Amino acid sequence: MMRERIAVLMGGASAERTISLRSGNAVCAALTRAGFDVVPFDPKLRDWPELTQEGVTKAFVVLHGRGAKMGPRKRYSSGCAFPIREVVC
Repeated sequence: MMRERIAVLMGGASAERTISLRSGNAVCAALTRAGFDVVPFDPKLRDWPELTQEGVTKAFVVLHGRGAKMGPRKRYSSGCAFPIREVVC
């Protein structure tokens, strides 16, 4: 059985980038232990279309900071073909 691929959106360009990366790495570790195939994704360093090219089926948003809290689901899921889970910090 193929493991589900989940992207963890973390980092970004906000002033809280460091804590977002720390939180995102913890989420990546937990999801990996739970048996998921995890794709760490930093929207500051990579373009959104790369996720669909990598076969990602879901995204877990762990972005921090003002911009992230103002609607990452809308911003990052525009035109996305898979569900997004959002963590608001």
